[in-house]
Amino acid sequence: APNPAETAILTVYVSEDKAKVMSSSWGICEKESGKAAMAAVDTLLQEAASQGQAFVVAAGDEGSTDCYTSSNKDESLAVDFPGSAPFATDVGGTRMEDPTAATPTEYLWNEAPRWGASGGGISEHFPMPAYQGELPESGLGVIGPLSSGEACGFAGYCREVPDVSADADVQTGYVAFENGGWLVDGGTSAAAPLWAAIAVLANASPACEGKPIGFANPALYEIAAKHYAANYRDITQP
Repeated sequence: APNPAETAILTVYVSEDKAKVMSSSWGICEKESGKAAMAAVDTLLQEAASQGQAFVVAAGDEGSTDCYTSSNKDESLAVDFPGSAPFATDVGGTRMEDPTAATPTEYLWNEAPRWGASGGGISEHFPMPAYQGELPESGLGVIGPLSSGEACGFAGYCREVPDVSADADVQTGYVAFENGGWLVDGGTSAAAPLWAAIAVLANASPACEGKPIGFANPALYEIAAKHYAANYRDITQP
């Protein structure tokens, strides 16, 4: 569907409450999203979370410069919406080396302008949600010098994205069948559906006993705060 139909599509999925995992590769920098549209989608995502639905979305492939690549050529740094919405699970991108190794080496995905870079940064519209800002002291580094509430106009801190990441480099990307042929592609538009697939498999697993995991961010951050080393890896190498 056309990008402007994002709100209409979400309205259908949320009102029907049948799809327990929703994946979106659509996004636009916050400045171009419009406050009314962001408020409408935010309300829908809150409803989805209350119904046990997960919304997984791509963080974008232009780093923090998506507004600059738009028609307005706004050179200020920005994050993409709806990934910046507090009730979305925003998925960034990494670059892998030795992908066939038992433990592939991952690096920051930043190959702009040749190909792309993982979206991410500080929201100018949404305050930092409790699942990010109220973590027990764990050295996660979520709150830092750049988390200032001045950017988003709130007294506290601002929403930070992405929440999680996956391989997005086209060189180690995803094999897909498109228009009658096979190709290899990448981007956070591939990383997001990968995380959505993980959520679907979790929902189908016997351990979940038929209950959907739904909006996963609070659990993801809580696990990170309490059992980081056993479950997560920081991707900090350029």
